[in-house]
Amino acid sequence: MTETPTERNRRIFQEANANGEPVFVIRAKDRHAPAAILAYGVIASDSGDEFCDALDDLVLEVERWQAAHPDLVKTPDLR
Repeated sequence: MTETPTERNRRIFQEANANGEPVFVIRAKDRHAPAAILAYGVIASDSGDEFCDALDDLVLEVERWQAAHPDLVKTPDLR
């Protein structure tokens, strides 16, 4: 059975929390999210085409969300 995005996120956060591992989150409401994801894709280009394609898909998803919710897009902060 394939994980839903919500299940995957929950699992990742639970695993990190159990190990005391720091987690860095970029949300779609961050106006810099698409550029940050693209930059990460450049750095992680040795991770393979499937990974980079998934990042490209995520950028498109974030851009669509931002276009649909311009009132929620903002400069990042710590809240």
